[in-house]
Amino acid sequence: TYDDGRLTISGSGAMADYYESSATPWFQQAGHVKELVIGDGVTHIGDKAFAYFGGVTSVWLPDSLKTIGSYAFSDTKLLGIRIPEGVTEIGDSAFMSCANLTSVTLPDSLTSVGYWAFGYCAGLESLELPDGLEMIDDYAFCGCSGVKSLTIPGTAKNIGENAFSSWTGLKELVISDGVETIGRMAFSDSHLQTLVLPDSVVTLGDAALRRAVDVYYG
Repeated sequence: TYDDGRLTISGSGAMADYYESSATPWFQQAGHVKELVIGDGVTHIGDKAFAYFGGVTSVWLPDSLKTIGSYAFSDTKLLGIRIPEGVTEIGDSAFMSCANLTSVTLPDSLTSVGYWAFGYCAGLESLELPDGLEMIDDYAFCGCSGVKSLTIPGTAKNIGENAFSSWTGLKELVISDGVETIGRMAFSDSHLQTLVLPDSVVTLGDAALRRAVDVYYG
């Protein structure tokens, strides 16, 4: 239902996936929606469900939610997002190009962050990755240039290509013991001065740490 800038999605189970945002039943309101409320009972946000809703600045997600589909909220004007406990997967490009996004809260239940999921969220100021995160796909956080420090949990054994590239504000990076593979250009074009790699790292991709001044194995 739509009421004065607020769009509420009610129901239970998984939302449908859409091949284009223009195919959604609520697309006619896309230019007017400022707030999204996803009702309790919804378990999946559909692919492209709210992509390109350019006026959206806030969204409320229910505790029933388990997965967020590809491009679900891409190119919106979200200012912050709290992803509830219970969500295990954030799909490809789900929040890509949300340039106004300054804060993201990720749940301990999260295991997978998809390709370009938070790519070019340049306004993001901080990021805490939960222990238990296993999959950081290629370009997952590429271009989040406002983040200054980051810790990669040891459960994330493989860090995808360009996963954190173009983090020009990054000063401090901790890669926890347990990480085994750091993909090509994973942390390229950051302003790191020093980095200690854990002994668990067995593969370091081409240019993975380009522009890091000193790199040590610890």
